[in-house]
Amino acid sequence: MAVRVVAVTSERAGEGKTHFAGGVARWLKTRGHHVAPLHLSARSGDPVECPGGGSVTRAAALLAESCGLAAAPEFESGWQAVESLLREHDLVVVEAPAGSAAPPGSIELRLRSRGRRIEVATGGSLPYFEPDLMPAPDPDLESLPPWRFGAGPRLGVISLPHISNFGEYRAFRGAEWLASPAVGRFGIVFVPGCSNEPSDLAWMRETGLLDWLAGQAQSGARIVVSGWGDASALAGVKTQLAEGELLDYRIASRLLGLRMPAPLPAEELLERLGEWAGEWPGMEELAGSLY
Repeated sequence: MAVRVVAVTSERAGEGKTHFAGGVARWLKTRGHHVAPLHLSARSGDPVECPGGGSVTRAAALLAESCGLAAAPEFESGWQAVESLLREHDLVVVEAPAGSAAPPGSIELRLRSRGRRIEVATGGSLPYFEPDLMPAPDPDLESLPPWRFGAGPRLGVISLPHISNFGEYRAFRGAEWLASPAVGRFGIVFVPGCSNEPSDLAWMRETGLLDWLAGQAQSGARIVVSGWGDASALAGVKTQLAEGELLDYRIASRLLGLRMPAPLPAEELLERLGEWAGEWPGMEELAGSLY
């Protein structure tokens, strides 16, 4: 009988369910299946904001990314969500709670760790996936309140014509991108790196942004420059970072005074996760038993 639900579970927590479930989902996705995730394991750690509203755990967000989907609260809403998910997707990959059994009509993959390997009860094993995609909380950030959309200082990012590190600012949802002076006070203003500093400096002077930056600094804003070789012409700079440093959620957290979640893995790493799961000896047999 064809099956449309794969449930990954284990006897105890910490046996690698999230990595394996995410890897199975990505492996199936790369082979043309439309896969939805369902995370039912223990909820822990800071929440991850969903683009459409609400929040989920990091594990649920990671599973959604593995399926090529944006995180959504329905991916963490209980076994009853399976029926609705199957109306829009071919398959559902479930990370089930430790110690639970998969419901009838689904395939259960029960894991247990042996040394540095994950064994699957139906046969075969894999080494632990590296790097760990579920990092432990940083104790140095525990005293900071968690980041929430709309919370914290007002943020501005200068929209330079030759910006070279746009990706560093994706985590700062709600930041205002500025091509001209804005009204009001900001808590932090970011000046991104650029590929043509003389040209972009002249542009900031022409638009009035250079004087505006100086005024923001005088009113107490923190001016954070990233990747500039010479920031001496930017008045009021309080923090200068190398290009790429803002991708470190720990540095970003300390700047904001809020505990930001570790970023979710890039596509290249999720592809590696799928390839890793595909090395499990039982994967082809599993795929053959699905719908």
